[in-house]
Amino acid sequence: MAECLKWVGNFMIDEVWLSKKINDVIVDKDDQWRIKLFNDIISEIGENFKYKSSPCKTIFRIGADTEDVNGQTITYNSDSNNELIVSENPKTNCETTSTLIRNLKLGKTTDNCASLNDREIIQLLNFGHLKQRDLEQKLSYDFLRAVSLRRSHFYETANISFQNLPFQQYDYSYVNGSCCENVIGYVPVPTGIVGPLLVNGRKCFVPMSTTEGALVASTNRGCRAVFESGGVTVRMYRDGMTRAPVVQFANVARTLEMKDFLDSSTGFEEIKAVFDSTSSFARLQRLETDITGRLLFIRLEAKTGDAMGMNMVSKGANAALSYLKQKCPEMEVLSLSGNYCVDKKASAINWIKGRGKSVVAEAVISAAVVQTVLKTTVDALVRLGQAKLLIGSSMAGTIGGWNAHAANIVAAIFIATGQDVAQMMGCGRPTSVPGESAKHLAEIICSTVLAGELSLLAAQCSNDLVKSHIRLNRSTRCLMTSADSVPDSRHESSSVTHDNDQQKKVRVEISFRDHPAEKPVKFEMQCSNIL
Repeated sequence: MAECLKWVGNFMIDEVWLSKKINDVIVDKDDQWRIKLFNDIISEIGENFKYKSSPCKTIFRIGADTEDVNGQTITYNSDSNNELIVSENPKTNCETTSTLIRNLKLGKTTDNCASLNDREIIQLLNFGHLKQRDLEQKLSYDFLRAVSLRRSHFYETANISFQNLPFQQYDYSYVNGSCCENVIGYVPVPTGIVGPLLVNGRKCFVPMSTTEGALVASTNRGCRAVFESGGVTVRMYRDGMTRAPVVQFANVARTLEMKDFLDSSTGFEEIKAVFDSTSSFARLQRLETDITGRLLFIRLEAKTGDAMGMNMVSKGANAALSYLKQKCPEMEVLSLSGNYCVDKKASAINWIKGRGKSVVAEAVISAAVVQTVLKTTVDALVRLGQAKLLIGSSMAGTIGGWNAHAANIVAAIFIATGQDVAQMMGCGRPTSVPGESAKHLAEIICSTVLAGELSLLAAQCSNDLVKSHIRLNRSTRCLMTSADSVPDSRHESSSVTHDNDQQKKVRVEISFRDHPAEKPVKFEMQCSNIL
């Protein structure tokens, strides 16, 4: 590190500490970071050296093995007024050997990142001079380059490899600023199709994206049973997205006064006028209040056209709160959402009053179809439905759980159609009538859920559930084993065999050997991805 220092004993610098100290540097335009870094390191090692002579000329070098990735050595000269020297390394063949320091000196900062090469931008990211969340903007919205550089940055700083996560062949302009941040790629999900499904006399096919074997096949069987029985009659009977702010007053009396005002027809009309003025589509339908102590929960429900509408309702609710604040300045707004909406959580109020699209579907399945397609009997289906869906769900205390796997099908359709999976509530392609596409999508989803429920219950009646999952489930093709339990140096082999007994068990044999000639040690397991 220095030409005039004499080390005391067998001192060695802690490389981990030094690496962290350098990586934590925040580069500033005044170059003060260099002085601070030098002083910090000298302070750390000060007790372990003494000067050979005085005055002393010390050279401080920064880089990987005194040479950075661009073939330059960065040195700190104590006799040059804290000047940092960047010298060319004659061992490299690079015609251009610019570095982070030189770029900063030349004015190539984060204001003109698009003109820098990839290595320079990664240096800025690693030193904290550029935030990875700003890459798209700083690179003039070159989205693919921004994603690629973000992946490289995390690989260098956190040792996270994304080589198995695709990122090319994708238009990130649809993502930026709308549905995802800090993008590093995308996850392709297998998508199947079920149908035909006859919905209100209209034939349709439904896409489903899932990695659960047998889900698409089972739902498709249910669609066939419904189709051969004349289809599904389905109607949406309620439509309303909710947002429920929570406010607080100084005492219970003032809380009750506000509740009485909002519950009145006058209060509703005033709030509706304010709410509706915030959107061309959102229309306030209902306003309900509930009180606990000095807290008042205001549940606003509105139609939102084809959109799922959370932003619309939140904007309208915020305007309503501003209006109420003017009427009652002492009212304190605790949150725009008081968890009385209820958003993205299973709740009794949503189960009772509904939230989003409330849809009911009906299908009459003939006994012949039950026997030929579903491979069971009507009596067996009815008996299982009562025991499992009604009694079993009630004993478990499930909220809205009187179904076999409705969420499974809703989530698969949401992923395939680009909806917000956490919401379980969707939107569709706009039509000339606001809300018509979303209504039609909700009816199709409800009908598909009906078909999927029929098929799953039938599979459980006939004991086909385990057999179908083992036959179609991914576990029979790829068994993931804990990396900690298997030494990397061992040879691994596996085989899958099927027993022809009634339960169709799958026996997976995995052997680990230090050498191919050794006798394998085997163990046996059964696996499936049954819900």
